[in-house]
Amino acid sequence: MIRRLILILLLTTCPVTMAYGFDVVQVSRAVQQTYDSMQSMQAQFEQTSAVQGMEHRGEYAKGTVIIQKPAQLRWDYVQPQYKVLVSDGVDISFYVRADNQMFISPAGDYLQEDITYRFFTGGANILIDFKVEEAEPSLQQERQYCLKLTPKVESGQVNHLYLWVDQESYQLQHIQLVDQLNTIIDFRFSDIVMNKVYPDSIFVFSPPKGTELILPEGVTIIQ
Repeated sequence: MIRRLILILLLTTCPVTMAYGFDVVQVSRAVQQTYDSMQSMQAQFEQTSAVQGMEHRGEYAKGTVIIQKPAQLRWDYVQPQYKVLVSDGVDISFYVRADNQMFISPAGDYLQEDITYRFFTGGANILIDFKVEEAEPSLQQERQYCLKLTPKVESGQVNHLYLWVDQESYQLQHIQLVDQLNTIIDFRFSDIVMNKVYPDSIFVFSPPKGTELILPEGVTIIQ
């Protein structure tokens, strides 16, 4: 369940295709360098998810994300309901206010599988792990490059994905993930702040009294 919340990527060199107007290798390398040198990132995000062809029945959420190397992250969902996904690098916790529950599990496996986290922290390589193409013209946006990434090794998590990056800063503006069931998950980022130093306390969440804590072994504790 937690693994579906968020989204794998990053680069080096390898044969890729070049199409409608920009060099995907050059752009990919520039994105790589941007996030290899990044120490932290904060942004506002908007998330939508829907089955392809049924977008009218999709779900919408928004909030704030903070990612700090080497292994800290925090997603605060403020709409349509309050949820927090937070990792201090050892444990990852997912709190849902409406259910009065918090799920706790080891962070290692999640951080390895989370596409968005691995992208921002350089845990994967775009040009090695993916076939990289310039996305079709209909997806190109003004002042952005749009790349289409298809995993070279079949993944249960993703069929293909699109990245939109700013043409000047090479910062990620938008991710669209299409999974094997044709579910489309979109993340759009704004108000991006890079390389601010965040205290460890940001990446710890203490739920309200009375919260049900659910541990990996299935053990439930009332906080």
